Amino acid sequence: MLIPKYWAEAVLEAEINGQLVRVQRWGWSETSEVEAAEHARQRAEDALERIRRGERGVRRREPCREYGNGEGLPIREEIVERHGSVVLTRNGYGALCLNTANVLFADVDVEVPSYFPDLFPLTVIGAIVAGWLTRSFWIAVGTWLVLSVIAVVLELLWRRTALRRRNQETLQKLEQFLQEHPAWHVRVYRTPAGFRLLAMHSTFDPSGPETHQFFEHMDVDPRYRNLCRIQRCFRARVSPKPWRIGLKDRIVPRPGVWPPPPEVLDRREQWIRRYEEAAQGYAACKLLTELGSGRVDPTCRQVQELHDRLCRVGSGLPIA
Repeated sequence: MLIPKYWAEAVLEAEINGQLVRVQRWGWSETSEVEAAEHARQRAEDALERIRRGERGVRRREPCREYGNGEGLPIREEIVERHGSVVLTRNGYGALCLNTANVLFADVDVEVPSYFPDLFPLTVIGAIVAGWLTRSFWIAVGTWLVLSVIAVVLELLWRRTALRRRNQETLQKLEQFLQEHPAWHVRVYRTPAGFRLLAMHSTFDPSGPETHQFFEHMDVDPRYRNLCRIQRCFRARVSPKPWRIGLKDRIVPRPGVWPPPPEVLDRREQWIRRYEEAAQGYAACKLLTELGSGRVDPTCRQVQELHDRLCRVGSGLPIA
């Protein structure tokens, strides 16, 4: 599991083909800041050497993204707690994430597209026609308002029906997979965006073929798959998303990568205190059912109990 404790930044300059070239790289270590700084320097020197050789596409700076930069750079997150082999980190928008080397988690979002943008032009056309036939501006406005209300109601009814159908399809896909793999046992949780699946019967390699097969079958987010591969672990968000619990401002810096500049540490800590206070009234997910063989691996049970406690699964609180 690649979740480094220490981070350091290196910026190196060199004259290449008559031009001053500056590169920035991050280094990491489980041992010390000194080792992280040396790693950063080595990576920066390697980038300069690649530029000297004329290699194209070498980044001058490493981009900071929520799911890593796609080039093997681990996510820079603050390590908040350790529970044996499980590491609890704070992600880029301030929520807590459980990271585990071999217990399979997979979030499956159930998305339903909105058709109101397609209906809106029809409401405008209807209003124009009504105004032209009656030669009345106010009738045109009234027609547009009525048609807009009808469009919104139709959109809500359609989304409710479509969402119910998509939820059923997702669970049917899971049941189909379990029928084809009778040794599997999965806990199914409800999240605000869909479902969370937790395999209970065995541990897994995040890059292994069984994991890949399950992710493919359940249409797990490709960014999450890539994250599992880079960090060599599975992860699950165990506290609410800030914007779902009334926090309008975001963690600083944005994104809230680790380590932050010293000048924003106080503001960051203040934000975290407000976030944790607001989060007391919410859960991250709730348990729907368990499906499969009923087999339970002891390691999976330990992680599941920690996950459920941190997520407040049995609290009855609204999920966010």
